[in-house]
Amino acid sequence: MLSSGDYKFIKDADYDDSLITAKDFFDHTESTAFINEALSKAVRCKIFNAWIHANSITVDHIQRKAEGGIENFENAQLAHPYCNSTYKN
Repeated sequence: MLSSGDYKFIKDADYDDSLITAKDFFDHTESTAFINEALSKAVRCKIFNAWIHANSITVDHIQRKAEGGIENFENAQLAHPYCNSTYKN
């Protein structure tokens, strides 16, 4: 995640994992595992490519209805409510 460049503001920890001898995970290790997994599967807005919270997903017409776009799967994309209702209009 840190190597992607999108998170340059996050500072990498200065420790060597090979020196850890504890059998239980540290909180930061659990958090890192969760964040990596969650972000790899997070839904992104197809208009701006930003992550979308699960409670704010809208379905957008790729080809607008006013321009002849129909209501089928091939013409549907997930987007932020703002991107869907304001940005494109």
